[in-house]
Amino acid sequence: MLEEGLYVSLDVNLILQGKKMSYVKPGDVNSPKNNWSLIAVLDEGKERECALAIGRWTDKWVKGKIYLAMRWNGHAENPVGNPQSRGLPTWMMIDEKYHEALLTSGTLAPDKVTLARSFIPEPKAEEENNDNTGT
Repeated sequence: MLEEGLYVSLDVNLILQGKKMSYVKPGDVNSPKNNWSLIAVLDEGKERECALAIGRWTDKWVKGKIYLAMRWNGHAENPVGNPQSRGLPTWMMIDEKYHEALLTSGTLAPDKVTLARSFIPEPKAEEENNDNTGT
């Protein structure tokens, strides 16, 4: 696990948990530490690919709200990936209005959708069918 304040040279491979890797694995990304608590990685992706996770966000306006989050995995020339802050790999929260589209896209393994649904339930039928026509 990377610790706060540890900067990674972009021209070397990372050594994490005794394994030589070309990028920081999504499960090892725990920043922004003061706000984000990773629950699970839903799609790890590969080198230079997007990763998707679910976690809990807390700040002065929000207390423990569940969000999907994403990031781009790094590679040998940029092992930290994106986004990053002060040289540390971070997660980017995805607005709630996109959660349903991601969870129903068919790109996630069924067990990962089930896991996510234990935190983000399916919308109620009346919410899905709200067509604003007044009929």
